[in-house]
Amino acid sequence: MNEAFILATGTSFLIIVGLLLLIFWLLELLVLMNMTGDQFPWRYDKALWFVIVFFGFILGAWVFWMWQRGQKAEKRLINEVRGRTIMRGRKQAASQDDE
Repeated sequence: MNEAFILATGTSFLIIVGLLLLIFWLLELLVLMNMTGDQFPWRYDKALWFVIVFFGFILGAWVFWMWQRGQKAEKRLINEVRGRTIMRGRKQAASQDDE
């Protein structure tokens, strides 16, 4: 009785983990398919990412997820640097107007 319970619990755990990984893969595939071509740096990147995510399954989806995080961080950094440059330019223009 005890061994059967342990086996059933382990099997249930594996099924739940497998379903969660399948959902993660499917969501990343949907995110990829909803992205436009101008969100990628090169012309054929979307097709390449599709091959990586589709055939790479969990590993491919994880790599795509990491790439997406890097892209978002890069955009945030660029916007932050641009914001500082704009603010610095405004401060210099204001100080010149005071003179």
